[in-house]
Order: sequence, then C-alpha cells, then structure tokens
Amino acid sequence: MSHDNPGEPDGFGEDPEALWSILAPLEGWRVVDVSPSVAPKLGAVIRASTGSKVAYYGDVYHTLTRPAVGDFHPDVRLLTVDDRALFDGVTDDLKPGMRGDVEIVLREGFVAGAVVDDRLVSVAHTNAITERYADIGVFTHEDFRNRGYSTAAASIVASAIQKSGRTPVWSCGEDNLASLRVAAKVGFTEVSRRTYVIPFNRVQS
Repeated sequence: MSHDNPGEPDGFGEDPEALWSILAPLEGWRVVDVSPSVAPKLGAVIRASTGSKVAYYGDVYHTLTRPAVGDFHPDVRLLTVDDRALFDGVTDDLKPGMRGDVEIVLREGFVAGAVVDDRLVSVAHTNAITERYADIGVFTHEDFRNRGYSTAAASIVASAIQKSGRTPVWSCGEDNLASLRVAAKVGFTEVSRRTYVIPFNRVQS
C-alpha cells in the first residue's frame, strides 16, 4: 500500500480469496488496483462477502523508450526551486507531489510548466522516481487547455528523465482520452493494463 495514497492500494497475485483476506480488515481504502484477470473474481468475492455492488475501471500504463518528442512552446519551460513562488495560491492539481512537498519535487525531481502573465497554468512533473523509472503527472487549468501546454511540458520532463538515465512512465484511466493523446504525442507506448475494483460501499462511505 502506498503511504502517499493509502485509499488506492495495489493488489498483486491471482488469488482473489487471498487478496480479500488482506483487504477486508484494512481501514481507509476505497478502491484496489489489480490485474485484469483477477479483477472480476475479486469483485465476486467482495460482493459475496459484503453484499456491495462493485464497479471496474481500467488503468493504462505506458513507457517511453525512444527520444521524447513534442512541439516547443514559448510559454513552457523547465522549473527549478527558484520558481517555488509560482505554486503559491494555485490549486492542488497544479502542485507536484501528493503532500504539498512542492520544493522537494522541484529539487529532487523534474517539473516543467506553462507560465502566462506570471501565472502558472499548466504543469508536468515526476510523481515518483526510482533508479530506473520516473512516473509523470500532468495537469492544465481548464481555461488554458488545447494550447499545446501539456504536450510541451510533458516532453520537457520526459527528456529530463531520459537524460538522467531513467525510463519515463505514464499511466491514466482508460477513458482519459486527453491524457492518452498527450502520451501518444510525446512518444509513449502502451505496455500493460490494470483494473481498479471499486466497491460501492467503500466509495460512498
């Protein structure tokens, strides 16, 4: 279970009963991310055990193994710790990191953003970094979408990740067409899928 996001644990293995024996006593989780093959089996176990309805949602994973591509945009650039003030007062969606650790991500990860009239309106950043991989998250304010900001920022961050010797990783929901388009534009290739199992009694409580 992720310490940053305990509401969405990952489940591994193909035994739905074993997975449920771990999940059932846990507090605080809302959905569980598992392999597509075990998802309906786990859903059936949850329904039988709790009486709750269960929904499913696909998660698509990509990697970038060729040089990142993407059009240059004059409003978009790599950000550093000197740009920390740009994040003051913006919505949480525009802040890298899951616990408000913006400065840590600026210092230890990679962040690119679109700055319009001294206002940060789009950002791409590393969500997580290991020795071999780095996951990218992207968000653009709704008033500034369809201007190429997400693609330009994502390309800058992906290139920085590759220069560090790591492989960029991208994941998004199966119906997040905007995110899927940006991933394709930058050059990402789908490599796998997982499925969220969503018990209604968990998400509605």
